[in-house]
Amino acid sequence: MIILYNGQILQSGTPGKIFRKPKNRLVADFVGIENVMNGEIEQSSDGLARIKTDSITVFTLTEKKDKVNFTVRPDEITVSREKVQTSARNRIQGKVYGIIDTGSLIKLLVDTGEFFTVFITREFLNELNISINELNISINELNISINELNISIGTSVWLYFKAAAVHVF
Repeated sequence: MIILYNGQILQSGTPGKIFRKPKNRLVADFVGIENVMNGEIEQSSDGLARIKTDSITVFTLTEKKDKVNFTVRPDEITVSREKVQTSARNRIQGKVYGIIDTGSLIKLLVDTGEFFTVFITREFLNELNISINELNISINELNISINELNISIGTSVWLYFKAAAVHVF
């Protein structure tokens, strides 16, 4: 796969590589990557860096400096109603502002000061013994309530993801 822009090759590689590790913001936006943000490296020590956006701080593994773009894949983020102990470096609180049933998974839209999309798979729901019939879905999809998780629009949640899940470019 080759991504061209104004006659220049921005990136080439397998679709998986381009989607997981875009080289720049144009490529990320073109292939539809979610959770693309920008910030500035505040501190770096032994490869562990702290990126500060206007609203949140994110830990990552990078040697890059100064202003950067970064992304966190929605399937790399864990969500919880309560703050829990985890090995994930990144723990960010936010509010659910959207819940979308895409058929194969549920997309949670979370405002932490930055906007995150989180995927909840059907397998996860099945592990919790939740079926689609137990979801309370309204026509406009904004009033969906995931009863067993007790998550609905306006619910405060915690997002967790590892520093290694943050791709910096």
